[in-house]
Amino acid sequence: MNRTAWRLVWLLAAALTGSDAWASGGSPTWVQEHYRWRNDNGSESTAVWMAAADAAVTGQARYQNIRLRFVVSNTGSASGTVTPRLEFAPSTTGSWSAVSTETNGATAFEMTTTPGYADGDASTAQMTGTGAWVSGKVMEKPSNMPTNALTINTNSHTEVEYCFRATAKASGSATYYFRLSNGGTALTTYSRTAQLTMAAGEANEPPVIAGPLAAQTSTQMTMSYPVTASGTEPVTYGAGNLPAGLLFDGTNRIIGRSTSPGTFNIGLSASNAWGSDAKTLVLTVLDNIAPVASNQAVTARAGGEVQFSLAWGDLDTPAKTAHTFTIVSNPSHGRLQSYNERYGSTLNPDIYYLTADAGYAGSDSFTWKCSDGDKESNVGTCSITVSNTPPTASATTLGLSGGLRRALAMTYSDADGVNQPLTMTVVSLPARGVLETGAWAPVAAGTAFPAAQTLLYTSEAGFTGTDSFTWKVNDGLANSTTVTYTLNVTNFVLSAANLTVSCRKDTPLIIQVLPVGAAGYTLTKSNPSHGTLVVSGGNLVYTPTNGYVGGDSCWYNAVGGGQSPAGTISITVTANADWPQWRANECRTGVGGGSVPASLYLQWRRDVPPVTPAWAAGHYANFDRSYHPVVLGKTMFLGMNANDSLTAYDTDTGTNKWRFCSGSAIRCAPVAYSTGSGPMVAFGSDDGYVYCLNAINGVLVWKFRAGPSDRKVIGNGRLASVWPVRGGVVYRNGRLYFAAGLLTFEGIFCYCVDAETGALVWRNGEASGIIGGMPHSHGMQRAFPPQGQLTFSYNYAKLFVPAGRNMPAQLDPATGAILWWGHDGTPGAYVDGSGYPVVDEPITITSGARTYTSADATALGVAGTVGSIMAGDDKLFVATSQGSLYCFGGTQVTNPPVYLRPSAGLPNVSDSWTTAVQSMLSRDDLKQGLALVLGAGSGRLVKELAKQAPNLRIAVADPDAAKLAALRAELDAAGSSFETRVSVFAGNPLDCGFAPYQAGLIASENATVAGIGAGQSFAEYLFKCTRPFGGEVWLPTTAGQHADFAGWVAASTNMPLCEVVRNGAFTQMKRTGLTPEVLLTKPPYGILWFGQSAWQGNPSRGCA
Repeated sequence: MNRTAWRLVWLLAAALTGSDAWASGGSPTWVQEHYRWRNDNGSESTAVWMAAADAAVTGQARYQNIRLRFVVSNTGSASGTVTPRLEFAPSTTGSWSAVSTETNGATAFEMTTTPGYADGDASTAQMTGTGAWVSGKVMEKPSNMPTNALTINTNSHTEVEYCFRATAKASGSATYYFRLSNGGTALTTYSRTAQLTMAAGEANEPPVIAGPLAAQTSTQMTMSYPVTASGTEPVTYGAGNLPAGLLFDGTNRIIGRSTSPGTFNIGLSASNAWGSDAKTLVLTVLDNIAPVASNQAVTARAGGEVQFSLAWGDLDTPAKTAHTFTIVSNPSHGRLQSYNERYGSTLNPDIYYLTADAGYAGSDSFTWKCSDGDKESNVGTCSITVSNTPPTASATTLGLSGGLRRALAMTYSDADGVNQPLTMTVVSLPARGVLETGAWAPVAAGTAFPAAQTLLYTSEAGFTGTDSFTWKVNDGLANSTTVTYTLNVTNFVLSAANLTVSCRKDTPLIIQVLPVGAAGYTLTKSNPSHGTLVVSGGNLVYTPTNGYVGGDSCWYNAVGGGQSPAGTISITVTANADWPQWRANECRTGVGGGSVPASLYLQWRRDVPPVTPAWAAGHYANFDRSYHPVVLGKTMFLGMNANDSLTAYDTDTGTNKWRFCSGSAIRCAPVAYSTGSGPMVAFGSDDGYVYCLNAINGVLVWKFRAGPSDRKVIGNGRLASVWPVRGGVVYRNGRLYFAAGLLTFEGIFCYCVDAETGALVWRNGEASGIIGGMPHSHGMQRAFPPQGQLTFSYNYAKLFVPAGRNMPAQLDPATGAILWWGHDGTPGAYVDGSGYPVVDEPITITSGARTYTSADATALGVAGTVGSIMAGDDKLFVATSQGSLYCFGGTQVTNPPVYLRPSAGLPNVSDSWTTAVQSMLSRDDLKQGLALVLGAGSGRLVKELAKQAPNLRIAVADPDAAKLAALRAELDAAGSSFETRVSVFAGNPLDCGFAPYQAGLIASENATVAGIGAGQSFAEYLFKCTRPFGGEVWLPTTAGQHADFAGWVAASTNMPLCEVVRNGAFTQMKRTGLTPEVLLTKPPYGILWFGQSAWQGNPSRGCA
């Protein structure tokens, strides 16, 4: 094992054994150093000792109080906490039992009360020990250990004392031993173990049954009920009239799992030589015990994030992955996100993240409940306390050259975290220059603005010397101290920045060049080719030629104390304020979207399911780690990889206009465009289709299958086509271009279709037929796996196809012919018109005369990781990886609407489908993986599967698209835990391409819709799609349909190793394995699944 591995082992051990070693590099060592017996005849300090220190006592009578005091020392290398619990045993080797806190005579020793002190009082120094003295505790009934752990520094000791008594269970003349544990865990060392010998002679008490006489269990849990009694040992126990599934272990426990619900009267008995006792235990057996939600409290910092686990319990279903958790009411001053939403996981449904609102400190709360798929818990309340720490600002002295816009690094911090947006205020301005924000907005004294990492300083023309200003920051609740920024201007150098701007057709654009108020500067300029450029003070005004749309350019100089080199202005003139595809246009320049106002205010925010990318972070195929909305007119279109949907939102209000669900993840941005038939929006899906919708109402106009068939695989944990459309759609001049396929041996296909009709223009299937060498291997079949947004070159002569670890392929847009492809060079999923890819998604955009970065988005109040920025409809939009959409505009909105993710869950219905699904999910392995539902019916089957199996992915196939849309709408309203696990496929279930061995469970509400009319081929299709080892099919059938189905199975030679039985109203088919012939099947093979675990952390070129 290497050094790093050993270090990881040590850190894990430290984390598991407590915080002491982790924090200090050492650990405590707990030693039971001394003990001493005393009478219960005085206070903690005056009671009479029965024997010397570390001396045993004898002749102890039953039911007589006795006190025992211990010295516990910490001789280790670090301080620590200990919770000393009193335990006894008949031998120094155990077994050790806690001294009981009950007064029922059921154990040999039990805690009792004393007049000498109160439970939990502080102890005083009565004995000697190692090192310094630390006050401990004295204990009486009802405790056998302190409520709170004791903290003991290294080389220190404490004393703890207990008052207890022997019962009739303690045998005459028997010796018992006593020790302390750390809450049930043995101490490090026992220098002394206390010893007590009972008085001679046995007690003669008859037994009295002492345990609780009412108990509850369920058919889902294993029971272990102890029968206890007082009285002199030996006591013989018994239990009778037990329900089926339970038995008496022959000693003193009722064990097992009851097979039937109901209320049962169980006879308990206890007897010894002096008598007997009999009582009745009333046992209630439920089908299922509801989980319990407990109230709890968490603390957070203003604007900060805290992770916590919801406090819950479930006696008969303790596995947390068998539960769903629903937020009933959200906090008023913060946002919640589940672990599973954040990471696309099902492992930790009870872990949540709270992001407290910035600018708020005080109390808050939310309520929640959980379900085990059958019963819901009570509603629990989580109380939140939000605190705030004032920010800090640091004074700075900087030497710099004078001139235009010198960057000043501003140093400040906020202990409450980065999610609390700060404002900055310049208290006094510099005397010999002006200040601007990074966006070239002038800074006025006393006026707050979003805190910036950089301010820009422009000195007076020709100035050298010392200048200064003072400033502070505010977190919405408190100011920092005011500090001074000192500027030592040593020389003067004039320069001019290159600028990129956009403007709308026939609309003048004001381009700010010189800072407002900068003294001593003037401008000169050239004339553009497609418009006019005039100087207006410190600005340039560009006016495009009437009707012109396209690119333009010019240059300018700054004059003052010298003349700067020429700065270039690159201009894009757009026809409208749309942002109709990724990065605004087919060349992915990130320039457009109209003219975003200089002053921006939140218009609305909408929370959607967080991004669920195909591949883990760090891969070259990081093409879908953000959402990429587009805008056409007054509508934003958002495709989501978390829930398979394309949703249209009103840009002014954020309201939902319509939603369309495909059959799998939508991983690339849609494109929106106008046609002679009206506005349309198109997108590709992992289900293997490109869809074109009416942009006004979301109605399907056409769809295009991008692969040779509808064959499905499990792709990145989701049901997907063998040929997912991950080469994102790009639009140009009435045509759509896209690419599908991922695996070389299955085929890679590139397409061009008519954007209005979907008619094929060209198809290239040669991408996977390239034979050549790899740089580290021999010749092989190669390909460029398309994953990312297709892009046109700046001259429109090439179509770039991003290909993960490969350089982007180059196609001829007119014919689809491959112009160039190679596996060497720079990889990356994002490419612009230059053809050079990058790994990380470009975020910076330009709209009007402004450039916007992730820092600008954060300064506007965006919380979370900025995933993408776009402009459209003269507004600025920001999408975060955590699933929030922000819209900013020039209108100041009072209480802008915030649309939170739905979290109501599904209604708690109990009907025949509830019990049927319980039967279908009788095994834990069927509650995960994939379930196919062939025929949606009323939707009850799907909803019960989703409720009762939180880790199950469900694919629903039905020819009725409207029925599927209604079902998805219900699941979307129920919340992310439902909408992200159910996919829908409109069409004949037998034609949806489900692959062999995929489903652990196949079920239906309607056997006719499922395809039973196809006869034996239907049965063979279900058999083929079912997991070979333990997969099951459940069909609601009539007696006649069941007989027919059983006959088809019996007659088929293609369905070995399966069983068909009648189970209530269902035909149940089970697969029990594979025959040797199947196991010896020879190539060629087809892919059944692909995903992260296939390549672990290093995907091949074929996928990433």
